[in-house]
Amino acid sequence: MRIYKYWVGRTKGQGDSIQKIKSDLLKINHICYLCNREFNSYSLQLEHKIPVMLGGLIFDTSNCELVCSKCHNNKTKIDKFIIKALKTMRLIYGSYEINSALSLEELEEFYLKYYETINKKIEQDSNWEHNHEYVCIDRNRGRKYDRN
Repeated sequence: MRIYKYWVGRTKGQGDSIQKIKSDLLKINHICYLCNREFNSYSLQLEHKIPVMLGGLIFDTSNCELVCSKCHNNKTKIDKFIIKALKTMRLIYGSYEINSALSLEELEEFYLKYYETINKKIEQDSNWEHNHEYVCIDRNRGRKYDRN
């Protein structure tokens, strides 16, 4: 099995600063890309669409969007859950230097599919946030199942 290694800060010092990216995005609109509501510039935060821990580039403008604080908090919870699941399945390990059984492209694809699945679950079950710790990953098959 091949192990891919990459450093979380791999794009630090390259490209635009976070403040410049945010100010450029604010020139375009003041809309949260997740809930599509309009906010003032102080209420919007910069969010990485693909988490840096899973291959998203820190200063890549195509990986950054504006979000309101509520959506940012909710997305961060989901991101942490997915990262924890990947670590539990031992597909990734490490903090700043990530070792992965998946390439960056495969990690991004896995993240996007899993994020979509979790979002659908949240829409269907308003208590998901309280029950999500009971959702496990079947390491052999990569499928979700409930312990209950």
